[in-house]
Amino acid sequence: MEKIYNLVIYQDSEIKVLNIELQNKKLELQTLEEIKVQYKENTNRFSYLYNQKLGEFIQQMLYLKKEISYQKISKNRDMFEKSRSEYQFLKVVFQELESQKIEIEQKLKCLINSSNEYLKVKKEYLEIQQQLEEKEHQLNLKKADFEKAKNELENKDLENQHNEDVENYEDILTEDDWDSINENDIYADLTKDELNELRSVYKKSMKICHPDIVSINNRVEAVEITKNLNYAYSVNNLQGVIDIYEHLLSDSNFTTLTDKDLLKLKITKFQDRVDETREYLQSLRDDEDFFGVASNPILWQQYFEKEQEILEKEIQNLHRIKGGSIYEKFIGKEYEKREELVIYNGFIRSYEDQGVDLISISDQYKTINLIQCKNWTTKDIYLEDIELIHEKLNNYDLDYIAISHTVILKFLQIKYNFNIKKIQDVIKRSTDYQIIKTLYIGSEKVINSKIWKNLKIDIKHKDRYKFKDLDFIIKPLKG
Repeated sequence: MEKIYNLVIYQDSEIKVLNIELQNKKLELQTLEEIKVQYKENTNRFSYLYNQKLGEFIQQMLYLKKEISYQKISKNRDMFEKSRSEYQFLKVVFQELESQKIEIEQKLKCLINSSNEYLKVKKEYLEIQQQLEEKEHQLNLKKADFEKAKNELENKDLENQHNEDVENYEDILTEDDWDSINENDIYADLTKDELNELRSVYKKSMKICHPDIVSINNRVEAVEITKNLNYAYSVNNLQGVIDIYEHLLSDSNFTTLTDKDLLKLKITKFQDRVDETREYLQSLRDDEDFFGVASNPILWQQYFEKEQEILEKEIQNLHRIKGGSIYEKFIGKEYEKREELVIYNGFIRSYEDQGVDLISISDQYKTINLIQCKNWTTKDIYLEDIELIHEKLNNYDLDYIAISHTVILKFLQIKYNFNIKKIQDVIKRSTDYQIIKTLYIGSEKVINSKIWKNLKIDIKHKDRYKFKDLDFIIKPLKG
């Protein structure tokens, strides 16, 4: 009996070393997986907020690009048809003149050189000859215009661009409806203690069910459980992680293997997973856009504000290209008819216009009118838009005095009202004038219903309202 009690249980030293190595690999992978999950967690939340805050602006921008590229194609077609028609018409005129010239030449051959009839026909011949030379010159110009229009129409670059614009717009329309998703489904806010519990239970669960540490017979089930576990952890679903952990504890299939060959195989698989995860994380770090912004929630608000500003400027520019510029010219000309000096600030300054499309200076009323024009047809205008416009007009620093007088004159549509000297005098006098602010809207159909209760009706003028000290005028584009 004493001999039995003094027996020492033998343990294979290699298995002991392999178990230690396996545990180290598991810990290494676990640490990397936690970092990976954190990155994915940030990516999910960033994507959600990105779509919430910027999705509408992106959609509007892509719509305008699609419409503009179509307008360019239509314009090319119209230009081709017009130039072809003009070329063909002039060609017929030229041929008729040539026929007349031949007839006159034949007539001249039958007349005596010195006769009055001859001189009369000769004069007619010379006139036809001069007309032919002029028409030939015009015909060559029209032919060049026609060939240019034909080449532009046959150029597939614009058509390809339009197809791409259509595809981009349709893609964003068919994306997941982020508006219908509760942010808590993407990322649940937990207390510090709950986050610690979440991480602890997640780690314990992964030690039991990771596909690389279970038996081959349980591999498929382990993959599915790990997938659900990772998702629950990525969205901070504490109860979901706990439920999975309790299920694992009650399932006898998930046991740790100790066979030497299987340990070696598991170590190799863990190393492969470690290498793959490291490579994935490094690819994220190499992506400056992601690693600089999406991985750092502190920067998100600043990033969204900057991106929104860029998108708004791009949309404003696209509106000008599509038709907004026509509306600004339409409104500007109305003020020019009153013999006010109109500075087309949006055209001159472009992105640097500080939100002021037109500046109309009236010597008669001693006012400087800061004007914003919105001829929107596809996008509703909300109270937030009005407040932002009001703020921009309020903050305008009157830098129009630095604009070249020659440039101001260049953009005027009724040029006989002003010359350089008169523009200079008006601007000099205007420094003491009263500042007023005006917003023009092309259609009341785009005005959101919540705006109306914030407007005061001007009983003296139809379609004129007041928002604080901002004149709010509905004036459709005409002609």
